[in-house]
Amino acid sequence: MTKQRVGERRDTLWQTAVLDVLRLLVRSGADHLDASATWSAVAAEASRRANERAALAIADGDSYAEVARALGISRQAAAKRYRATPRLDET
Repeated sequence: MTKQRVGERRDTLWQTAVLDVLRLLVRSGADHLDASATWSAVAAEASRRANERAALAIADGDSYAEVARALGISRQAAAKRYRATPRLDET
C-alpha cells in the first residue's frame, strides 16, 4: 500500500473514532464539563493504546523508523522509548 493510501486510511480511522465519540456525547446530553472530562480520558487511553501497539509493532519486527512515522515522533525518540521491547524473533 502506498504511503498516501496508508495516510488516508489512518485519517479515515481517526475521523471515524472522533465522530463516534462526538455522537455519543451528543446522545448522552453531556455538558461542556462532561465533554471535557470525556475527551481527557479518551486522550489518556489513546496514548496508552498507541504505546502498547507501537511496542507490539517493534516486537513483531517493525523498525523504529516505521513506528516513529506512525506516532509522529523522531526515530531516536521511538528507539529510546521502545528499546527495552524484545523482538519476537529474538526470544
